[in-house]
Amino acid sequence: MTESKNHPNQIGEQLTAHRPALIRHLRQALNETLFANRSLIRPADIDRIAEAEAEVFLDFFRRPDDTTVMERGAQLCRQGLGSQAVLNIGRALRRFCHTHLDADRLLPALEAAEAYHSTMMQGFIQAQEALILSEQERMRSALQRSLGKYTLQMQTAAEIASAATSILDLDELLRTSVELIRERFDLYYVGVFLVDDYGRWAVLRAGSGEIGQKMLDRGHKLEVGGNSMIGWCVAHREPRIALDVGTEAVR
Repeated sequence: MTESKNHPNQIGEQLTAHRPALIRHLRQALNETLFANRSLIRPADIDRIAEAEAEVFLDFFRRPDDTTVMERGAQLCRQGLGSQAVLNIGRALRRFCHTHLDADRLLPALEAAEAYHSTMMQGFIQAQEALILSEQERMRSALQRSLGKYTLQMQTAAEIASAATSILDLDELLRTSVELIRERFDLYYVGVFLVDDYGRWAVLRAGSGEIGQKMLDRGHKLEVGGNSMIGWCVAHREPRIALDVGTEAVR
């Protein structure tokens, strides 16, 4: 039994002979929408995506498989392509068929290309919807964490304010405050420094736990504006976070 000249295998063989031209069509289509894609896509990725797309498209004529094509659409989404880029791929596939097929093979080729692109778009849209839902969930979780942290901060501030109205002794108030902050935020250590009357030293007035008591016993103080985070914060009147305690002057 011989295959008709319009059999998908025969059409696929003719198109495969022009594979380099197909890659050029796809590369051009992808470059047109490069900046409409997500930041995951870099110019250097275009050639790789175009070659992979050409391979899957040409293989579709030999072994039509909707599952493979839908996965291809999902893969394009995960790689960072935008909707316009995927639409441009369909246009490039049709233009390629028009350019490299004679009239009697063109219609079945266009029908196959349309079926391929429609299935690929379905996979892309499903993956895009899943990505949007995942991003929304991530943002919701981040917002909940931020709100929870803010609520905890407000609750702790309210507790300290309440303590300030009932505790008249300053040292006792500071001790209560550092323990509240340490407990509420599950911190290893909390200390409160007050600047001396001359504005030269930041003096530790309350510290949580055993380490805090030891530092208090030896009269721990830090020079304002000196080589310490506390001294820097007092001098500049700004908060500071040590991202690398191996290099930051944390004492």
